[in-house]
Amino acid sequence: MKTYREEASRQLIGEQAAQWLCDLRGENGNDADRHALLTWLKQSPRHVEEFLLATSVWKAFDQADPPSDAAIEQAIAAAKASSDAETVVALTAGTAVRRPRRWPRRWPWRWPWRWRRSGWAAAAVLIAACALAWWLPGGEEATAYTTATGEQRAVRLADGSVLYLNTASRVEVHYSEHERRLDLLAGEALFVVAQQPKRPFRVAAGPATIEALGTQFNVRRHASNTRIFVLEGRIRVSADAGEGFTDETKAQPRGVQPEQTLAAGEEAQVDGDGQITTANNAESTVATAWRERRLVFRGDTLRDIAAEFNRYNLRKIVVAGELAGSKRLAGTFNADDPAALVLFLGKYDDLSVESTAEAFIVRDRQRL
Repeated sequence: MKTYREEASRQLIGEQAAQWLCDLRGENGNDADRHALLTWLKQSPRHVEEFLLATSVWKAFDQADPPSDAAIEQAIAAAKASSDAETVVALTAGTAVRRPRRWPRRWPWRWPWRWRRSGWAAAAVLIAACALAWWLPGGEEATAYTTATGEQRAVRLADGSVLYLNTASRVEVHYSEHERRLDLLAGEALFVVAQQPKRPFRVAAGPATIEALGTQFNVRRHASNTRIFVLEGRIRVSADAGEGFTDETKAQPRGVQPEQTLAAGEEAQVDGDGQITTANNAESTVATAWRERRLVFRGDTLRDIAAEFNRYNLRKIVVAGELAGSKRLAGTFNADDPAALVLFLGKYDDLSVESTAEAFIVRDRQRL
């Protein structure tokens, strides 16, 4: 029986093989990429096996320019000829690597069973995504990723970038030959960007547009503004005239500033009127605490704190009263444990807390 680690390793190699086909397709491939592919093939016969499978799947989509049989055979021959015994695993009896099935290529209906056993389904989806990029008008791929209340997920995009989605979020991905554009329609996301200088990586989030300059950054879209934090590298932030503007003021929107460039450890807030406010020495642990399902508050109002908890939980926190809603608190909490916050609030003499099956209700005590 294969272990989880072995299955995960095979799935990762399958995804890498599919990514090589995406990167090398058509005019995007170059000599440097092909040399890198040969280096990757030399690392293990399992890489060769999964690359062959990926090529078969690619041909099933009737692509015009998949790698030719001769090119693949030449790559494999070169890999074998220059293989190093210390880095290449021998295909001998008893090895954990399974040999490809000898099924005729005209029987593609038998492949899905093979994918399920080898963990190749994810790679097949990646190849399909690359194929879709050619079929859509203008060569553009449009894909939506969403998370439900309390859900978080990680998505590896077709270019090798990674998208981490927080709870109650939605991102639409539009990839074309000349641009990588993502629209953060709701919620929060962390972007780990693969460098492709000829295809800019841009994120639109409410009034803000963020262009990556080889980096990692976190974006949170609020109802009235967008907050951005840079973890690595640099980004360019600009305000869009359109969201938060009336038709009469779009031509010369009040408050719009020139674009700002931010480095690691810096953050920015873009308001609906185009005002960009930047800050230095921000805490990365606070900006990305949601990855560990922690909520960190630094003098936030109770109304905002309750809204943040409600993004993660079906049992809501309801704040009634102006004094209760404007009360400011600091602390770190488990996002999945609103009861801990309610217990903390019970220590305040000016607050009254009531628990029901559906919600926690916090009121001004003087209203009773």
